[in-house]
Amino acid sequence: MIHHNSITPWLEISLDAISQNVALLNTAVGVGHSLIAVVKDDAYGLGAPAVARHLAAQGVRFFAVATVQEALQLRNYTISEPILLLGEFHPDDIEICAQHGIRLSINDLSDITLLASQKIPCIAHCHIDTGMNRLGISFSESAHVASLCKSAKHVTLEGLYTHCASADVPDAIVTKEQISSFINAIAIFAQQGITPPIIHITNTAGTLRTLPHFSTAYRCGIGLYGCKPDPAQTWVPSFEHVVSLRAPVVKVRRVEAGSRISYGGTFQTPKATTIATICVGYAHGLSRRLTNNGEILIGGKRYPLVGRVTMDYIMVDIGDNTTIARGDIATIIGTDGNQTISVDDLAQRCQTIGYEVLCNLSALLTRYYLVQGCVVSTRNTVEPFHG
Repeated sequence: MIHHNSITPWLEISLDAISQNVALLNTAVGVGHSLIAVVKDDAYGLGAPAVARHLAAQGVRFFAVATVQEALQLRNYTISEPILLLGEFHPDDIEICAQHGIRLSINDLSDITLLASQKIPCIAHCHIDTGMNRLGISFSESAHVASLCKSAKHVTLEGLYTHCASADVPDAIVTKEQISSFINAIAIFAQQGITPPIIHITNTAGTLRTLPHFSTAYRCGIGLYGCKPDPAQTWVPSFEHVVSLRAPVVKVRRVEAGSRISYGGTFQTPKATTIATICVGYAHGLSRRLTNNGEILIGGKRYPLVGRVTMDYIMVDIGDNTTIARGDIATIIGTDGNQTISVDDLAQRCQTIGYEVLCNLSALLTRYYLVQGCVVSTRNTVEPFHG
């Protein structure tokens, strides 16, 4: 926990924990598979520039993002490693992506048709839809797309990939069917003489459960950031917690029995008690589903969140504790003493997944990046690309 003088909430992001999670994943997959670090959507809200720079320094040599803007932002922050654009691109994006070594995804028949017509040397990965029915070319289009890739001499097809819809479901038959379909698609491309060096299939869940031997890379996001693919399941390895959300106590008030707390009076004190108001709320990404349904750490002890979560504040019942005072630090996510509340703990209480909890963390929150407990950099907002 860092020393912080602000009266606003903040995030602490352990870069050491991210490094440990990379090591855990690499150990789990063994040799022959390289990591494609998914830093899309601002590294799931943690801050893509700082996270990607740290990962690159740790030896990660490939990144994936959702938009061209995200890729250019990383280039602006001196990330020189290959970047794969998972999402869509506009015709006007092709030249700048080519200039910056940004790999384009062929997600539709029209994408390769466009690339073939532009005559701009570029690198691409073809996304084969094997059952997700979101992005990617249909399996039935594989032969036609392979033929177009072969004829488009200025298009270097570096990779083939798919995305499994049920990778987090143990022994899912649909996952086996998707992998089988993808193998057939690879064979179709091979018949055209196209054998890309990078074959990637699995996200964090699939990497831990069904990583195929023939793949050469694996795409991971949520595991890097210390969360389980599904917080209700047991996963091996157990990832290191990366994120802490902390906020100051801004008021301590003694109330009588029967006092109603927060909007709508959804909580009524059963006896005289003390209520601490903490400066964090749904404006900062804390879900209203935690209304009367959460715990907060103060001084290494757990206290129940009472009343509705409001935009900028929550209230906590600290009972007869007389030591907690204004300015003390509350931990909403993270460790205090020997107690920990993880992102996955919040996700389960809110009946969601860690992905959503992380992505909802507001850009207004100052992000402190820590190495060995010391702040090495900060960021206050999502910074745009200025190139």
